[in-house]
Amino acid sequence: MGRTLAQRRSCMSCVRYLIIIVNCLYMIVSMAIIGVFLWMALDQVDPVKGVTGSDLVLISVSLLVSGGILLLLSTCFGIAAASAENFAMMIVYIIAILLVLLAFVAASICIAVFKATLNENVRMDMENILRYQYGDTSDNHNIQITKSWDKAQSTWHCCAAGDKTWALYQESKWFAMNIDPRGKPFVPLSCCEQTPDGQIKNVNTCQLTKPPAIGDQYPGSPAPVYYRGCYETLKDFLLPDQVSWFTGIFWVGICGGVLMLFVIILGITFSVQIRQESSSSSINANELEFLSKSTPKFVMNSSSNSNSLSLQQTAPHQYIF
Repeated sequence: MGRTLAQRRSCMSCVRYLIIIVNCLYMIVSMAIIGVFLWMALDQVDPVKGVTGSDLVLISVSLLVSGGILLLLSTCFGIAAASAENFAMMIVYIIAILLVLLAFVAASICIAVFKATLNENVRMDMENILRYQYGDTSDNHNIQITKSWDKAQSTWHCCAAGDKTWALYQESKWFAMNIDPRGKPFVPLSCCEQTPDGQIKNVNTCQLTKPPAIGDQYPGSPAPVYYRGCYETLKDFLLPDQVSWFTGIFWVGICGGVLMLFVIILGITFSVQIRQESSSSSINANELEFLSKSTPKFVMNSSSNSNSLSLQQTAPHQYIF
């Protein structure tokens, strides 16, 4: 019996130390997730939302940031719960990790849905955004959309919606409202090719050369504008073999969910061990108390009136012999 109890305590200690070590590692991982995806939320997501009009990528990144913050707090709480061997604290810890798992899986689902909905209808929506909202300075929302498009085009090295659709800008409010002393610009600066240090290669050739009809080749070689459309670039980002932060969001969500599942299993195992240990300790304490009450205790009493010895039972009834 003693050996079984010792083995149980040894197994429980191993699981406790494993939980503490894993939570220390996850603490570092959670800080990395918060840092990377917070940067994405602030710097990379806005162009996607402005270009496509979809909030799915923003929701996905927000879920990962929220999950990372909750994971950071949960790891600290989990270390305390494992060290204290407290059943109630472990249950709270398991629930918190389950919420992190749901957040990570939901982030992956949002990216998968965004990829599935990135079809020709989205491309047409992008074209309409360029026609009716890009360059409109009378509305704050449209001003933000214009900034998002400019950032997307200069960062992704693309122009307009589909491939070779520079002529769309001639149908936009930007083209109608834009006044330039050099002449009427046909494409914004963000469509112009850049040098590795971020400088426009040839501003006048890029902006003042009238682009051909949609789908035709640009006059001159090499072309001063980006051939690739932003819709096509987005589709390339979402290809399974393409290394991009879109695929990064998806796989972080999936792998994070699997890791959270491992921690949940560890937490449940340790919680069961705590409960079994608590029950075993309670049974042993009750047995000891019962035995202490039920076991007769005999004492030798000396009678003052005789030389004989009397034997007295002290609990629960007294018998004098």
